[in-house]
Amino acid sequence: MSHIFGGDYGGEEVVLTYCVLTNLPIPYANDLDGEPMDLKVLAQTNNNLLMWDTRSGEIIQQINNTCELSQRQLEPLPITEMTWKSYRTLFPNGEVLYNPFEKPLEKLLDVLMPLDEAHSGEKWMFNTVALDDTRLPSKEKVIGIKDGFEAIAFTHDYLRKAGIVNTGVGDQRIVIAHIPEHDIFVAFDRTKDGKAIEVTEVDAFGNTPDHGQLEPAFIYDGPMWAVWLHYHPDTKLFQ
Repeated sequence: MSHIFGGDYGGEEVVLTYCVLTNLPIPYANDLDGEPMDLKVLAQTNNNLLMWDTRSGEIIQQINNTCELSQRQLEPLPITEMTWKSYRTLFPNGEVLYNPFEKPLEKLLDVLMPLDEAHSGEKWMFNTVALDDTRLPSKEKVIGIKDGFEAIAFTHDYLRKAGIVNTGVGDQRIVIAHIPEHDIFVAFDRTKDGKAIEVTEVDAFGNTPDHGQLEPAFIYDGPMWAVWLHYHPDTKLFQ
């Protein structure tokens, strides 16, 4: 299983990280103060991926995008979680990277710790997050936004019912839209000429009838509620 991989995508060096325990994909521009990173899996802390950059020596907590030694922040890139069917429709010429379990150790781990069990029920592979918050099932996937110490989270049901949500946290002003034909959640920057705009209609690629094409915005797409809450205990929840 690959937790970290990268390459040249659209002329930009990108490194993509995925934490299976959190269900959290985060891509970054492969740049730390002007130098490329060489990220390796170090460990998990509180059910989230802890990474090590062998070149700078930095240790990075994935869900916070934070270098633990220097407190430098990595800049996450926008990403959308979707099914293979939706990807084929939206990106017919898109590149596909597939990494099946082939090594003996990978096959053994898949038997001992099946992914379906890791992402369902209330039993955690590593019992290191608080499970006393009863607002949501602990493994329910949410959509999160954070800026500094401020954080908000939305359930998928909330966003499906709303269709479009104009929101923001800290200095960010974001519109999140549910695209029902693909059952995906997309986010875009709703700042134009330094002012926040109200978006009433937007497609999967950020096209609007009133404001032209909006720039994609990063959201935490799909982390499990208990892990999100552990790292952002003061998060405001919309359900």
